[in-house]
Amino acid sequence: VSIEERDAQGRLVEPLDYGPNPTGMLIYHPSGHMSVHAMRRGRAKLPSDDVHSASAEAAKAAFVGYNAYFGTFEVDARRGVVIHHVEGAMIPNWEGSKQVRRFTLQDDKLILEPPQLQAAGQQRTRRLTWQRVAPAAPNAR
Repeated sequence: VSIEERDAQGRLVEPLDYGPNPTGMLIYHPSGHMSVHAMRRGRAKLPSDDVHSASAEAAKAAFVGYNAYFGTFEVDARRGVVIHHVEGAMIPNWEGSKQVRRFTLQDDKLILEPPQLQAAGQQRTRRLTWQRVAPAAPNAR
């Protein structure tokens, strides 16, 4: 639904990575696996599908406007956190890490709040709001 970002003074600012109108998908499976993708809408297309021929500038713009990782998860309801055990990630530094998020459930919405982060050398906080979608119909494509 949204990614709300605040600067070190608590002022609402546009998310540096995802822009004003991000999109994405977060999947929690009953098996204990999870996957998440978040991206900036309207990212510039690369000159071709051959990502190896993209300029450094074009590759960086594509990389910075998108984030994804997968692994397993556990919920610590007492602490109000979900812990993502990252197995693979677009950001290699996250592989093997635990990404802890405070969570709040409000009807069909899940609000996740990661710890404070650095973005372009600035301290930021984020609040990601996800909306549950209805299960796909059998054999839907």
